[in-house]
Amino acid sequence: MKGSQRIKSILLILNAASMITVILLLYSTPAKADDSQDILLSQSFTYVTLLSGNAINITNTQTTPFGVHSVFVTSIGNNTLSANMQSIANAASGLWFISLFGTGGRTWADFSLGVIPATNPAAVIDIGSSVGFSLATATLLVTSPLDAENPVSSTIRIAP
Repeated sequence: MKGSQRIKSILLILNAASMITVILLLYSTPAKADDSQDILLSQSFTYVTLLSGNAINITNTQTTPFGVHSVFVTSIGNNTLSANMQSIANAASGLWFISLFGTGGRTWADFSLGVIPATNPAAVIDIGSSVGFSLATATLLVTSPLDAENPVSSTIRIAP
């Protein structure tokens, strides 16, 4: 019994490390040595603490057709978490994708996909303990024209 528990904890640590590595690779910006252009990051990280029964809305904007926004969540007192796109402004068209990974529980990963401007369904996972950790990643692939004067704004809602 102790051996299987130890293997489970080692696999959980390896899973978390691989998720962090993949996310950091997504946020790299390639550049050549002779590039004279400015490197602008359109991706961002957010860290939140979600107390029992509370929800949070995180709004971000992007000026490029492809954007990724990750939210690291420390959950205190919640047994489940859900993540979905709450609103996508600026009459954009395209696709959105949400992935939600967490610790503990039977359902530790879930994904949700939709067409902009539709914002449902939500991805839902079990946290399984009084203190849990999760990572929600929202990806927007916008097919309508975007630039600095005409950005798209989206809101990720994370709730128990």
